Amino acid sequence: DSLGIPYALGHLAGAYSKKSEFSKAKSYLDRAMEIRLKRNDLIGIAETNGQYGEFYFLQKNYQKAMPYLLKSNDLAQKTHYLHLQHQSIALLSQCYEELGDFKNALKYQKVQENLKDSMLNESTNNSIASLEIQFETEKKEKQLAEQKATIAHQELVEKKRNFYLIGLALL
Repeated sequence: DSLGIPYALGHLAGAYSKKSEFSKAKSYLDRAMEIRLKRNDLIGIAETNGQYGEFYFLQKNYQKAMPYLLKSNDLAQKTHYLHLQHQSIALLSQCYEELGDFKNALKYQKVQENLKDSMLNESTNNSIASLEIQFETEKKEKQLAEQKATIAHQELVEKKRNFYLIGLALL
């Protein structure tokens, strides 16, 4: 499963990184990247670059983390993956802050805020679209119910008329 295995390897790498077992984490990241490169999976490559960035960030190796985070951000931009862009830029801003480069830290903090707004707008737009669909669906269901009620009423009127005619004919 060349699609699912790299995700699992990435999660394992993250778990080992958080436990400071960096050699195990690195081997999992390397295997995940190898699979994703073979598949030419741009989104996966972007995610794994972000994971490498986080891997080095957790080791306080900010200089080594930054190129991975920039690569992750670039690929995330190309694939329109806002959430990953936001994560990469947030870590990049923290790297610059840790290195004492407050000008770049502020620059990336502003980019992060813009991405956060974009994600909020996207989420809001999706919610609005979902509510509009729900409203239109309920409106159509109401129309169908009204049509069924009208048809049922017409059938009842016809049945009464038929019974009336049959009664007259029998008389």
